[in-house]
Amino acid sequence: MPRENLNVQVNGTEPVSIDEVRAILSGPPLLVGYHGTRALSKVLRKGLRVNRTGLGCRHICLSPAPELAAMFAFGEDAAVLQVDLEGLGIPSFIGNEARSHVNISPDRLTVIEREIIPSFMSPVDPVTVYAPVQNHPHCWPYLTSGRRWLRG
Repeated sequence: MPRENLNVQVNGTEPVSIDEVRAILSGPPLLVGYHGTRALSKVLRKGLRVNRTGLGCRHICLSPAPELAAMFAFGEDAAVLQVDLEGLGIPSFIGNEARSHVNISPDRLTVIEREIIPSFMSPVDPVTVYAPVQNHPHCWPYLTSGRRWLRG
């Protein structure tokens, strides 16, 4: 399949073309996102740290809404954080998720004190949706297979 015709399904919506993915990645960056943590006390001391995932790159997952982040915030030391992303250059959300490939310092984090009801709508699974790279498009620039598709 020619690369310019590659379509990526995003969260059950109509597939977007590789050109649309390129436009999102080069578009205006996000200013705020949300993160659910099970280790609040550690995160407030050290910030959010990128970590290696089974998908081959190091990143921090971010949600566009606190209700989505709340799905990952459970346990005695859990909370949902509002994350100041200004100046970090993180592209717009794709599939109800954004990914930071840089650590986020504690001074950018605000604990949301109000009760948040977790959403049942989850982020899409990048392994099954973002073929052929099988990773979230925000990670493509950090992966050899993703860079090939972005170059066209």
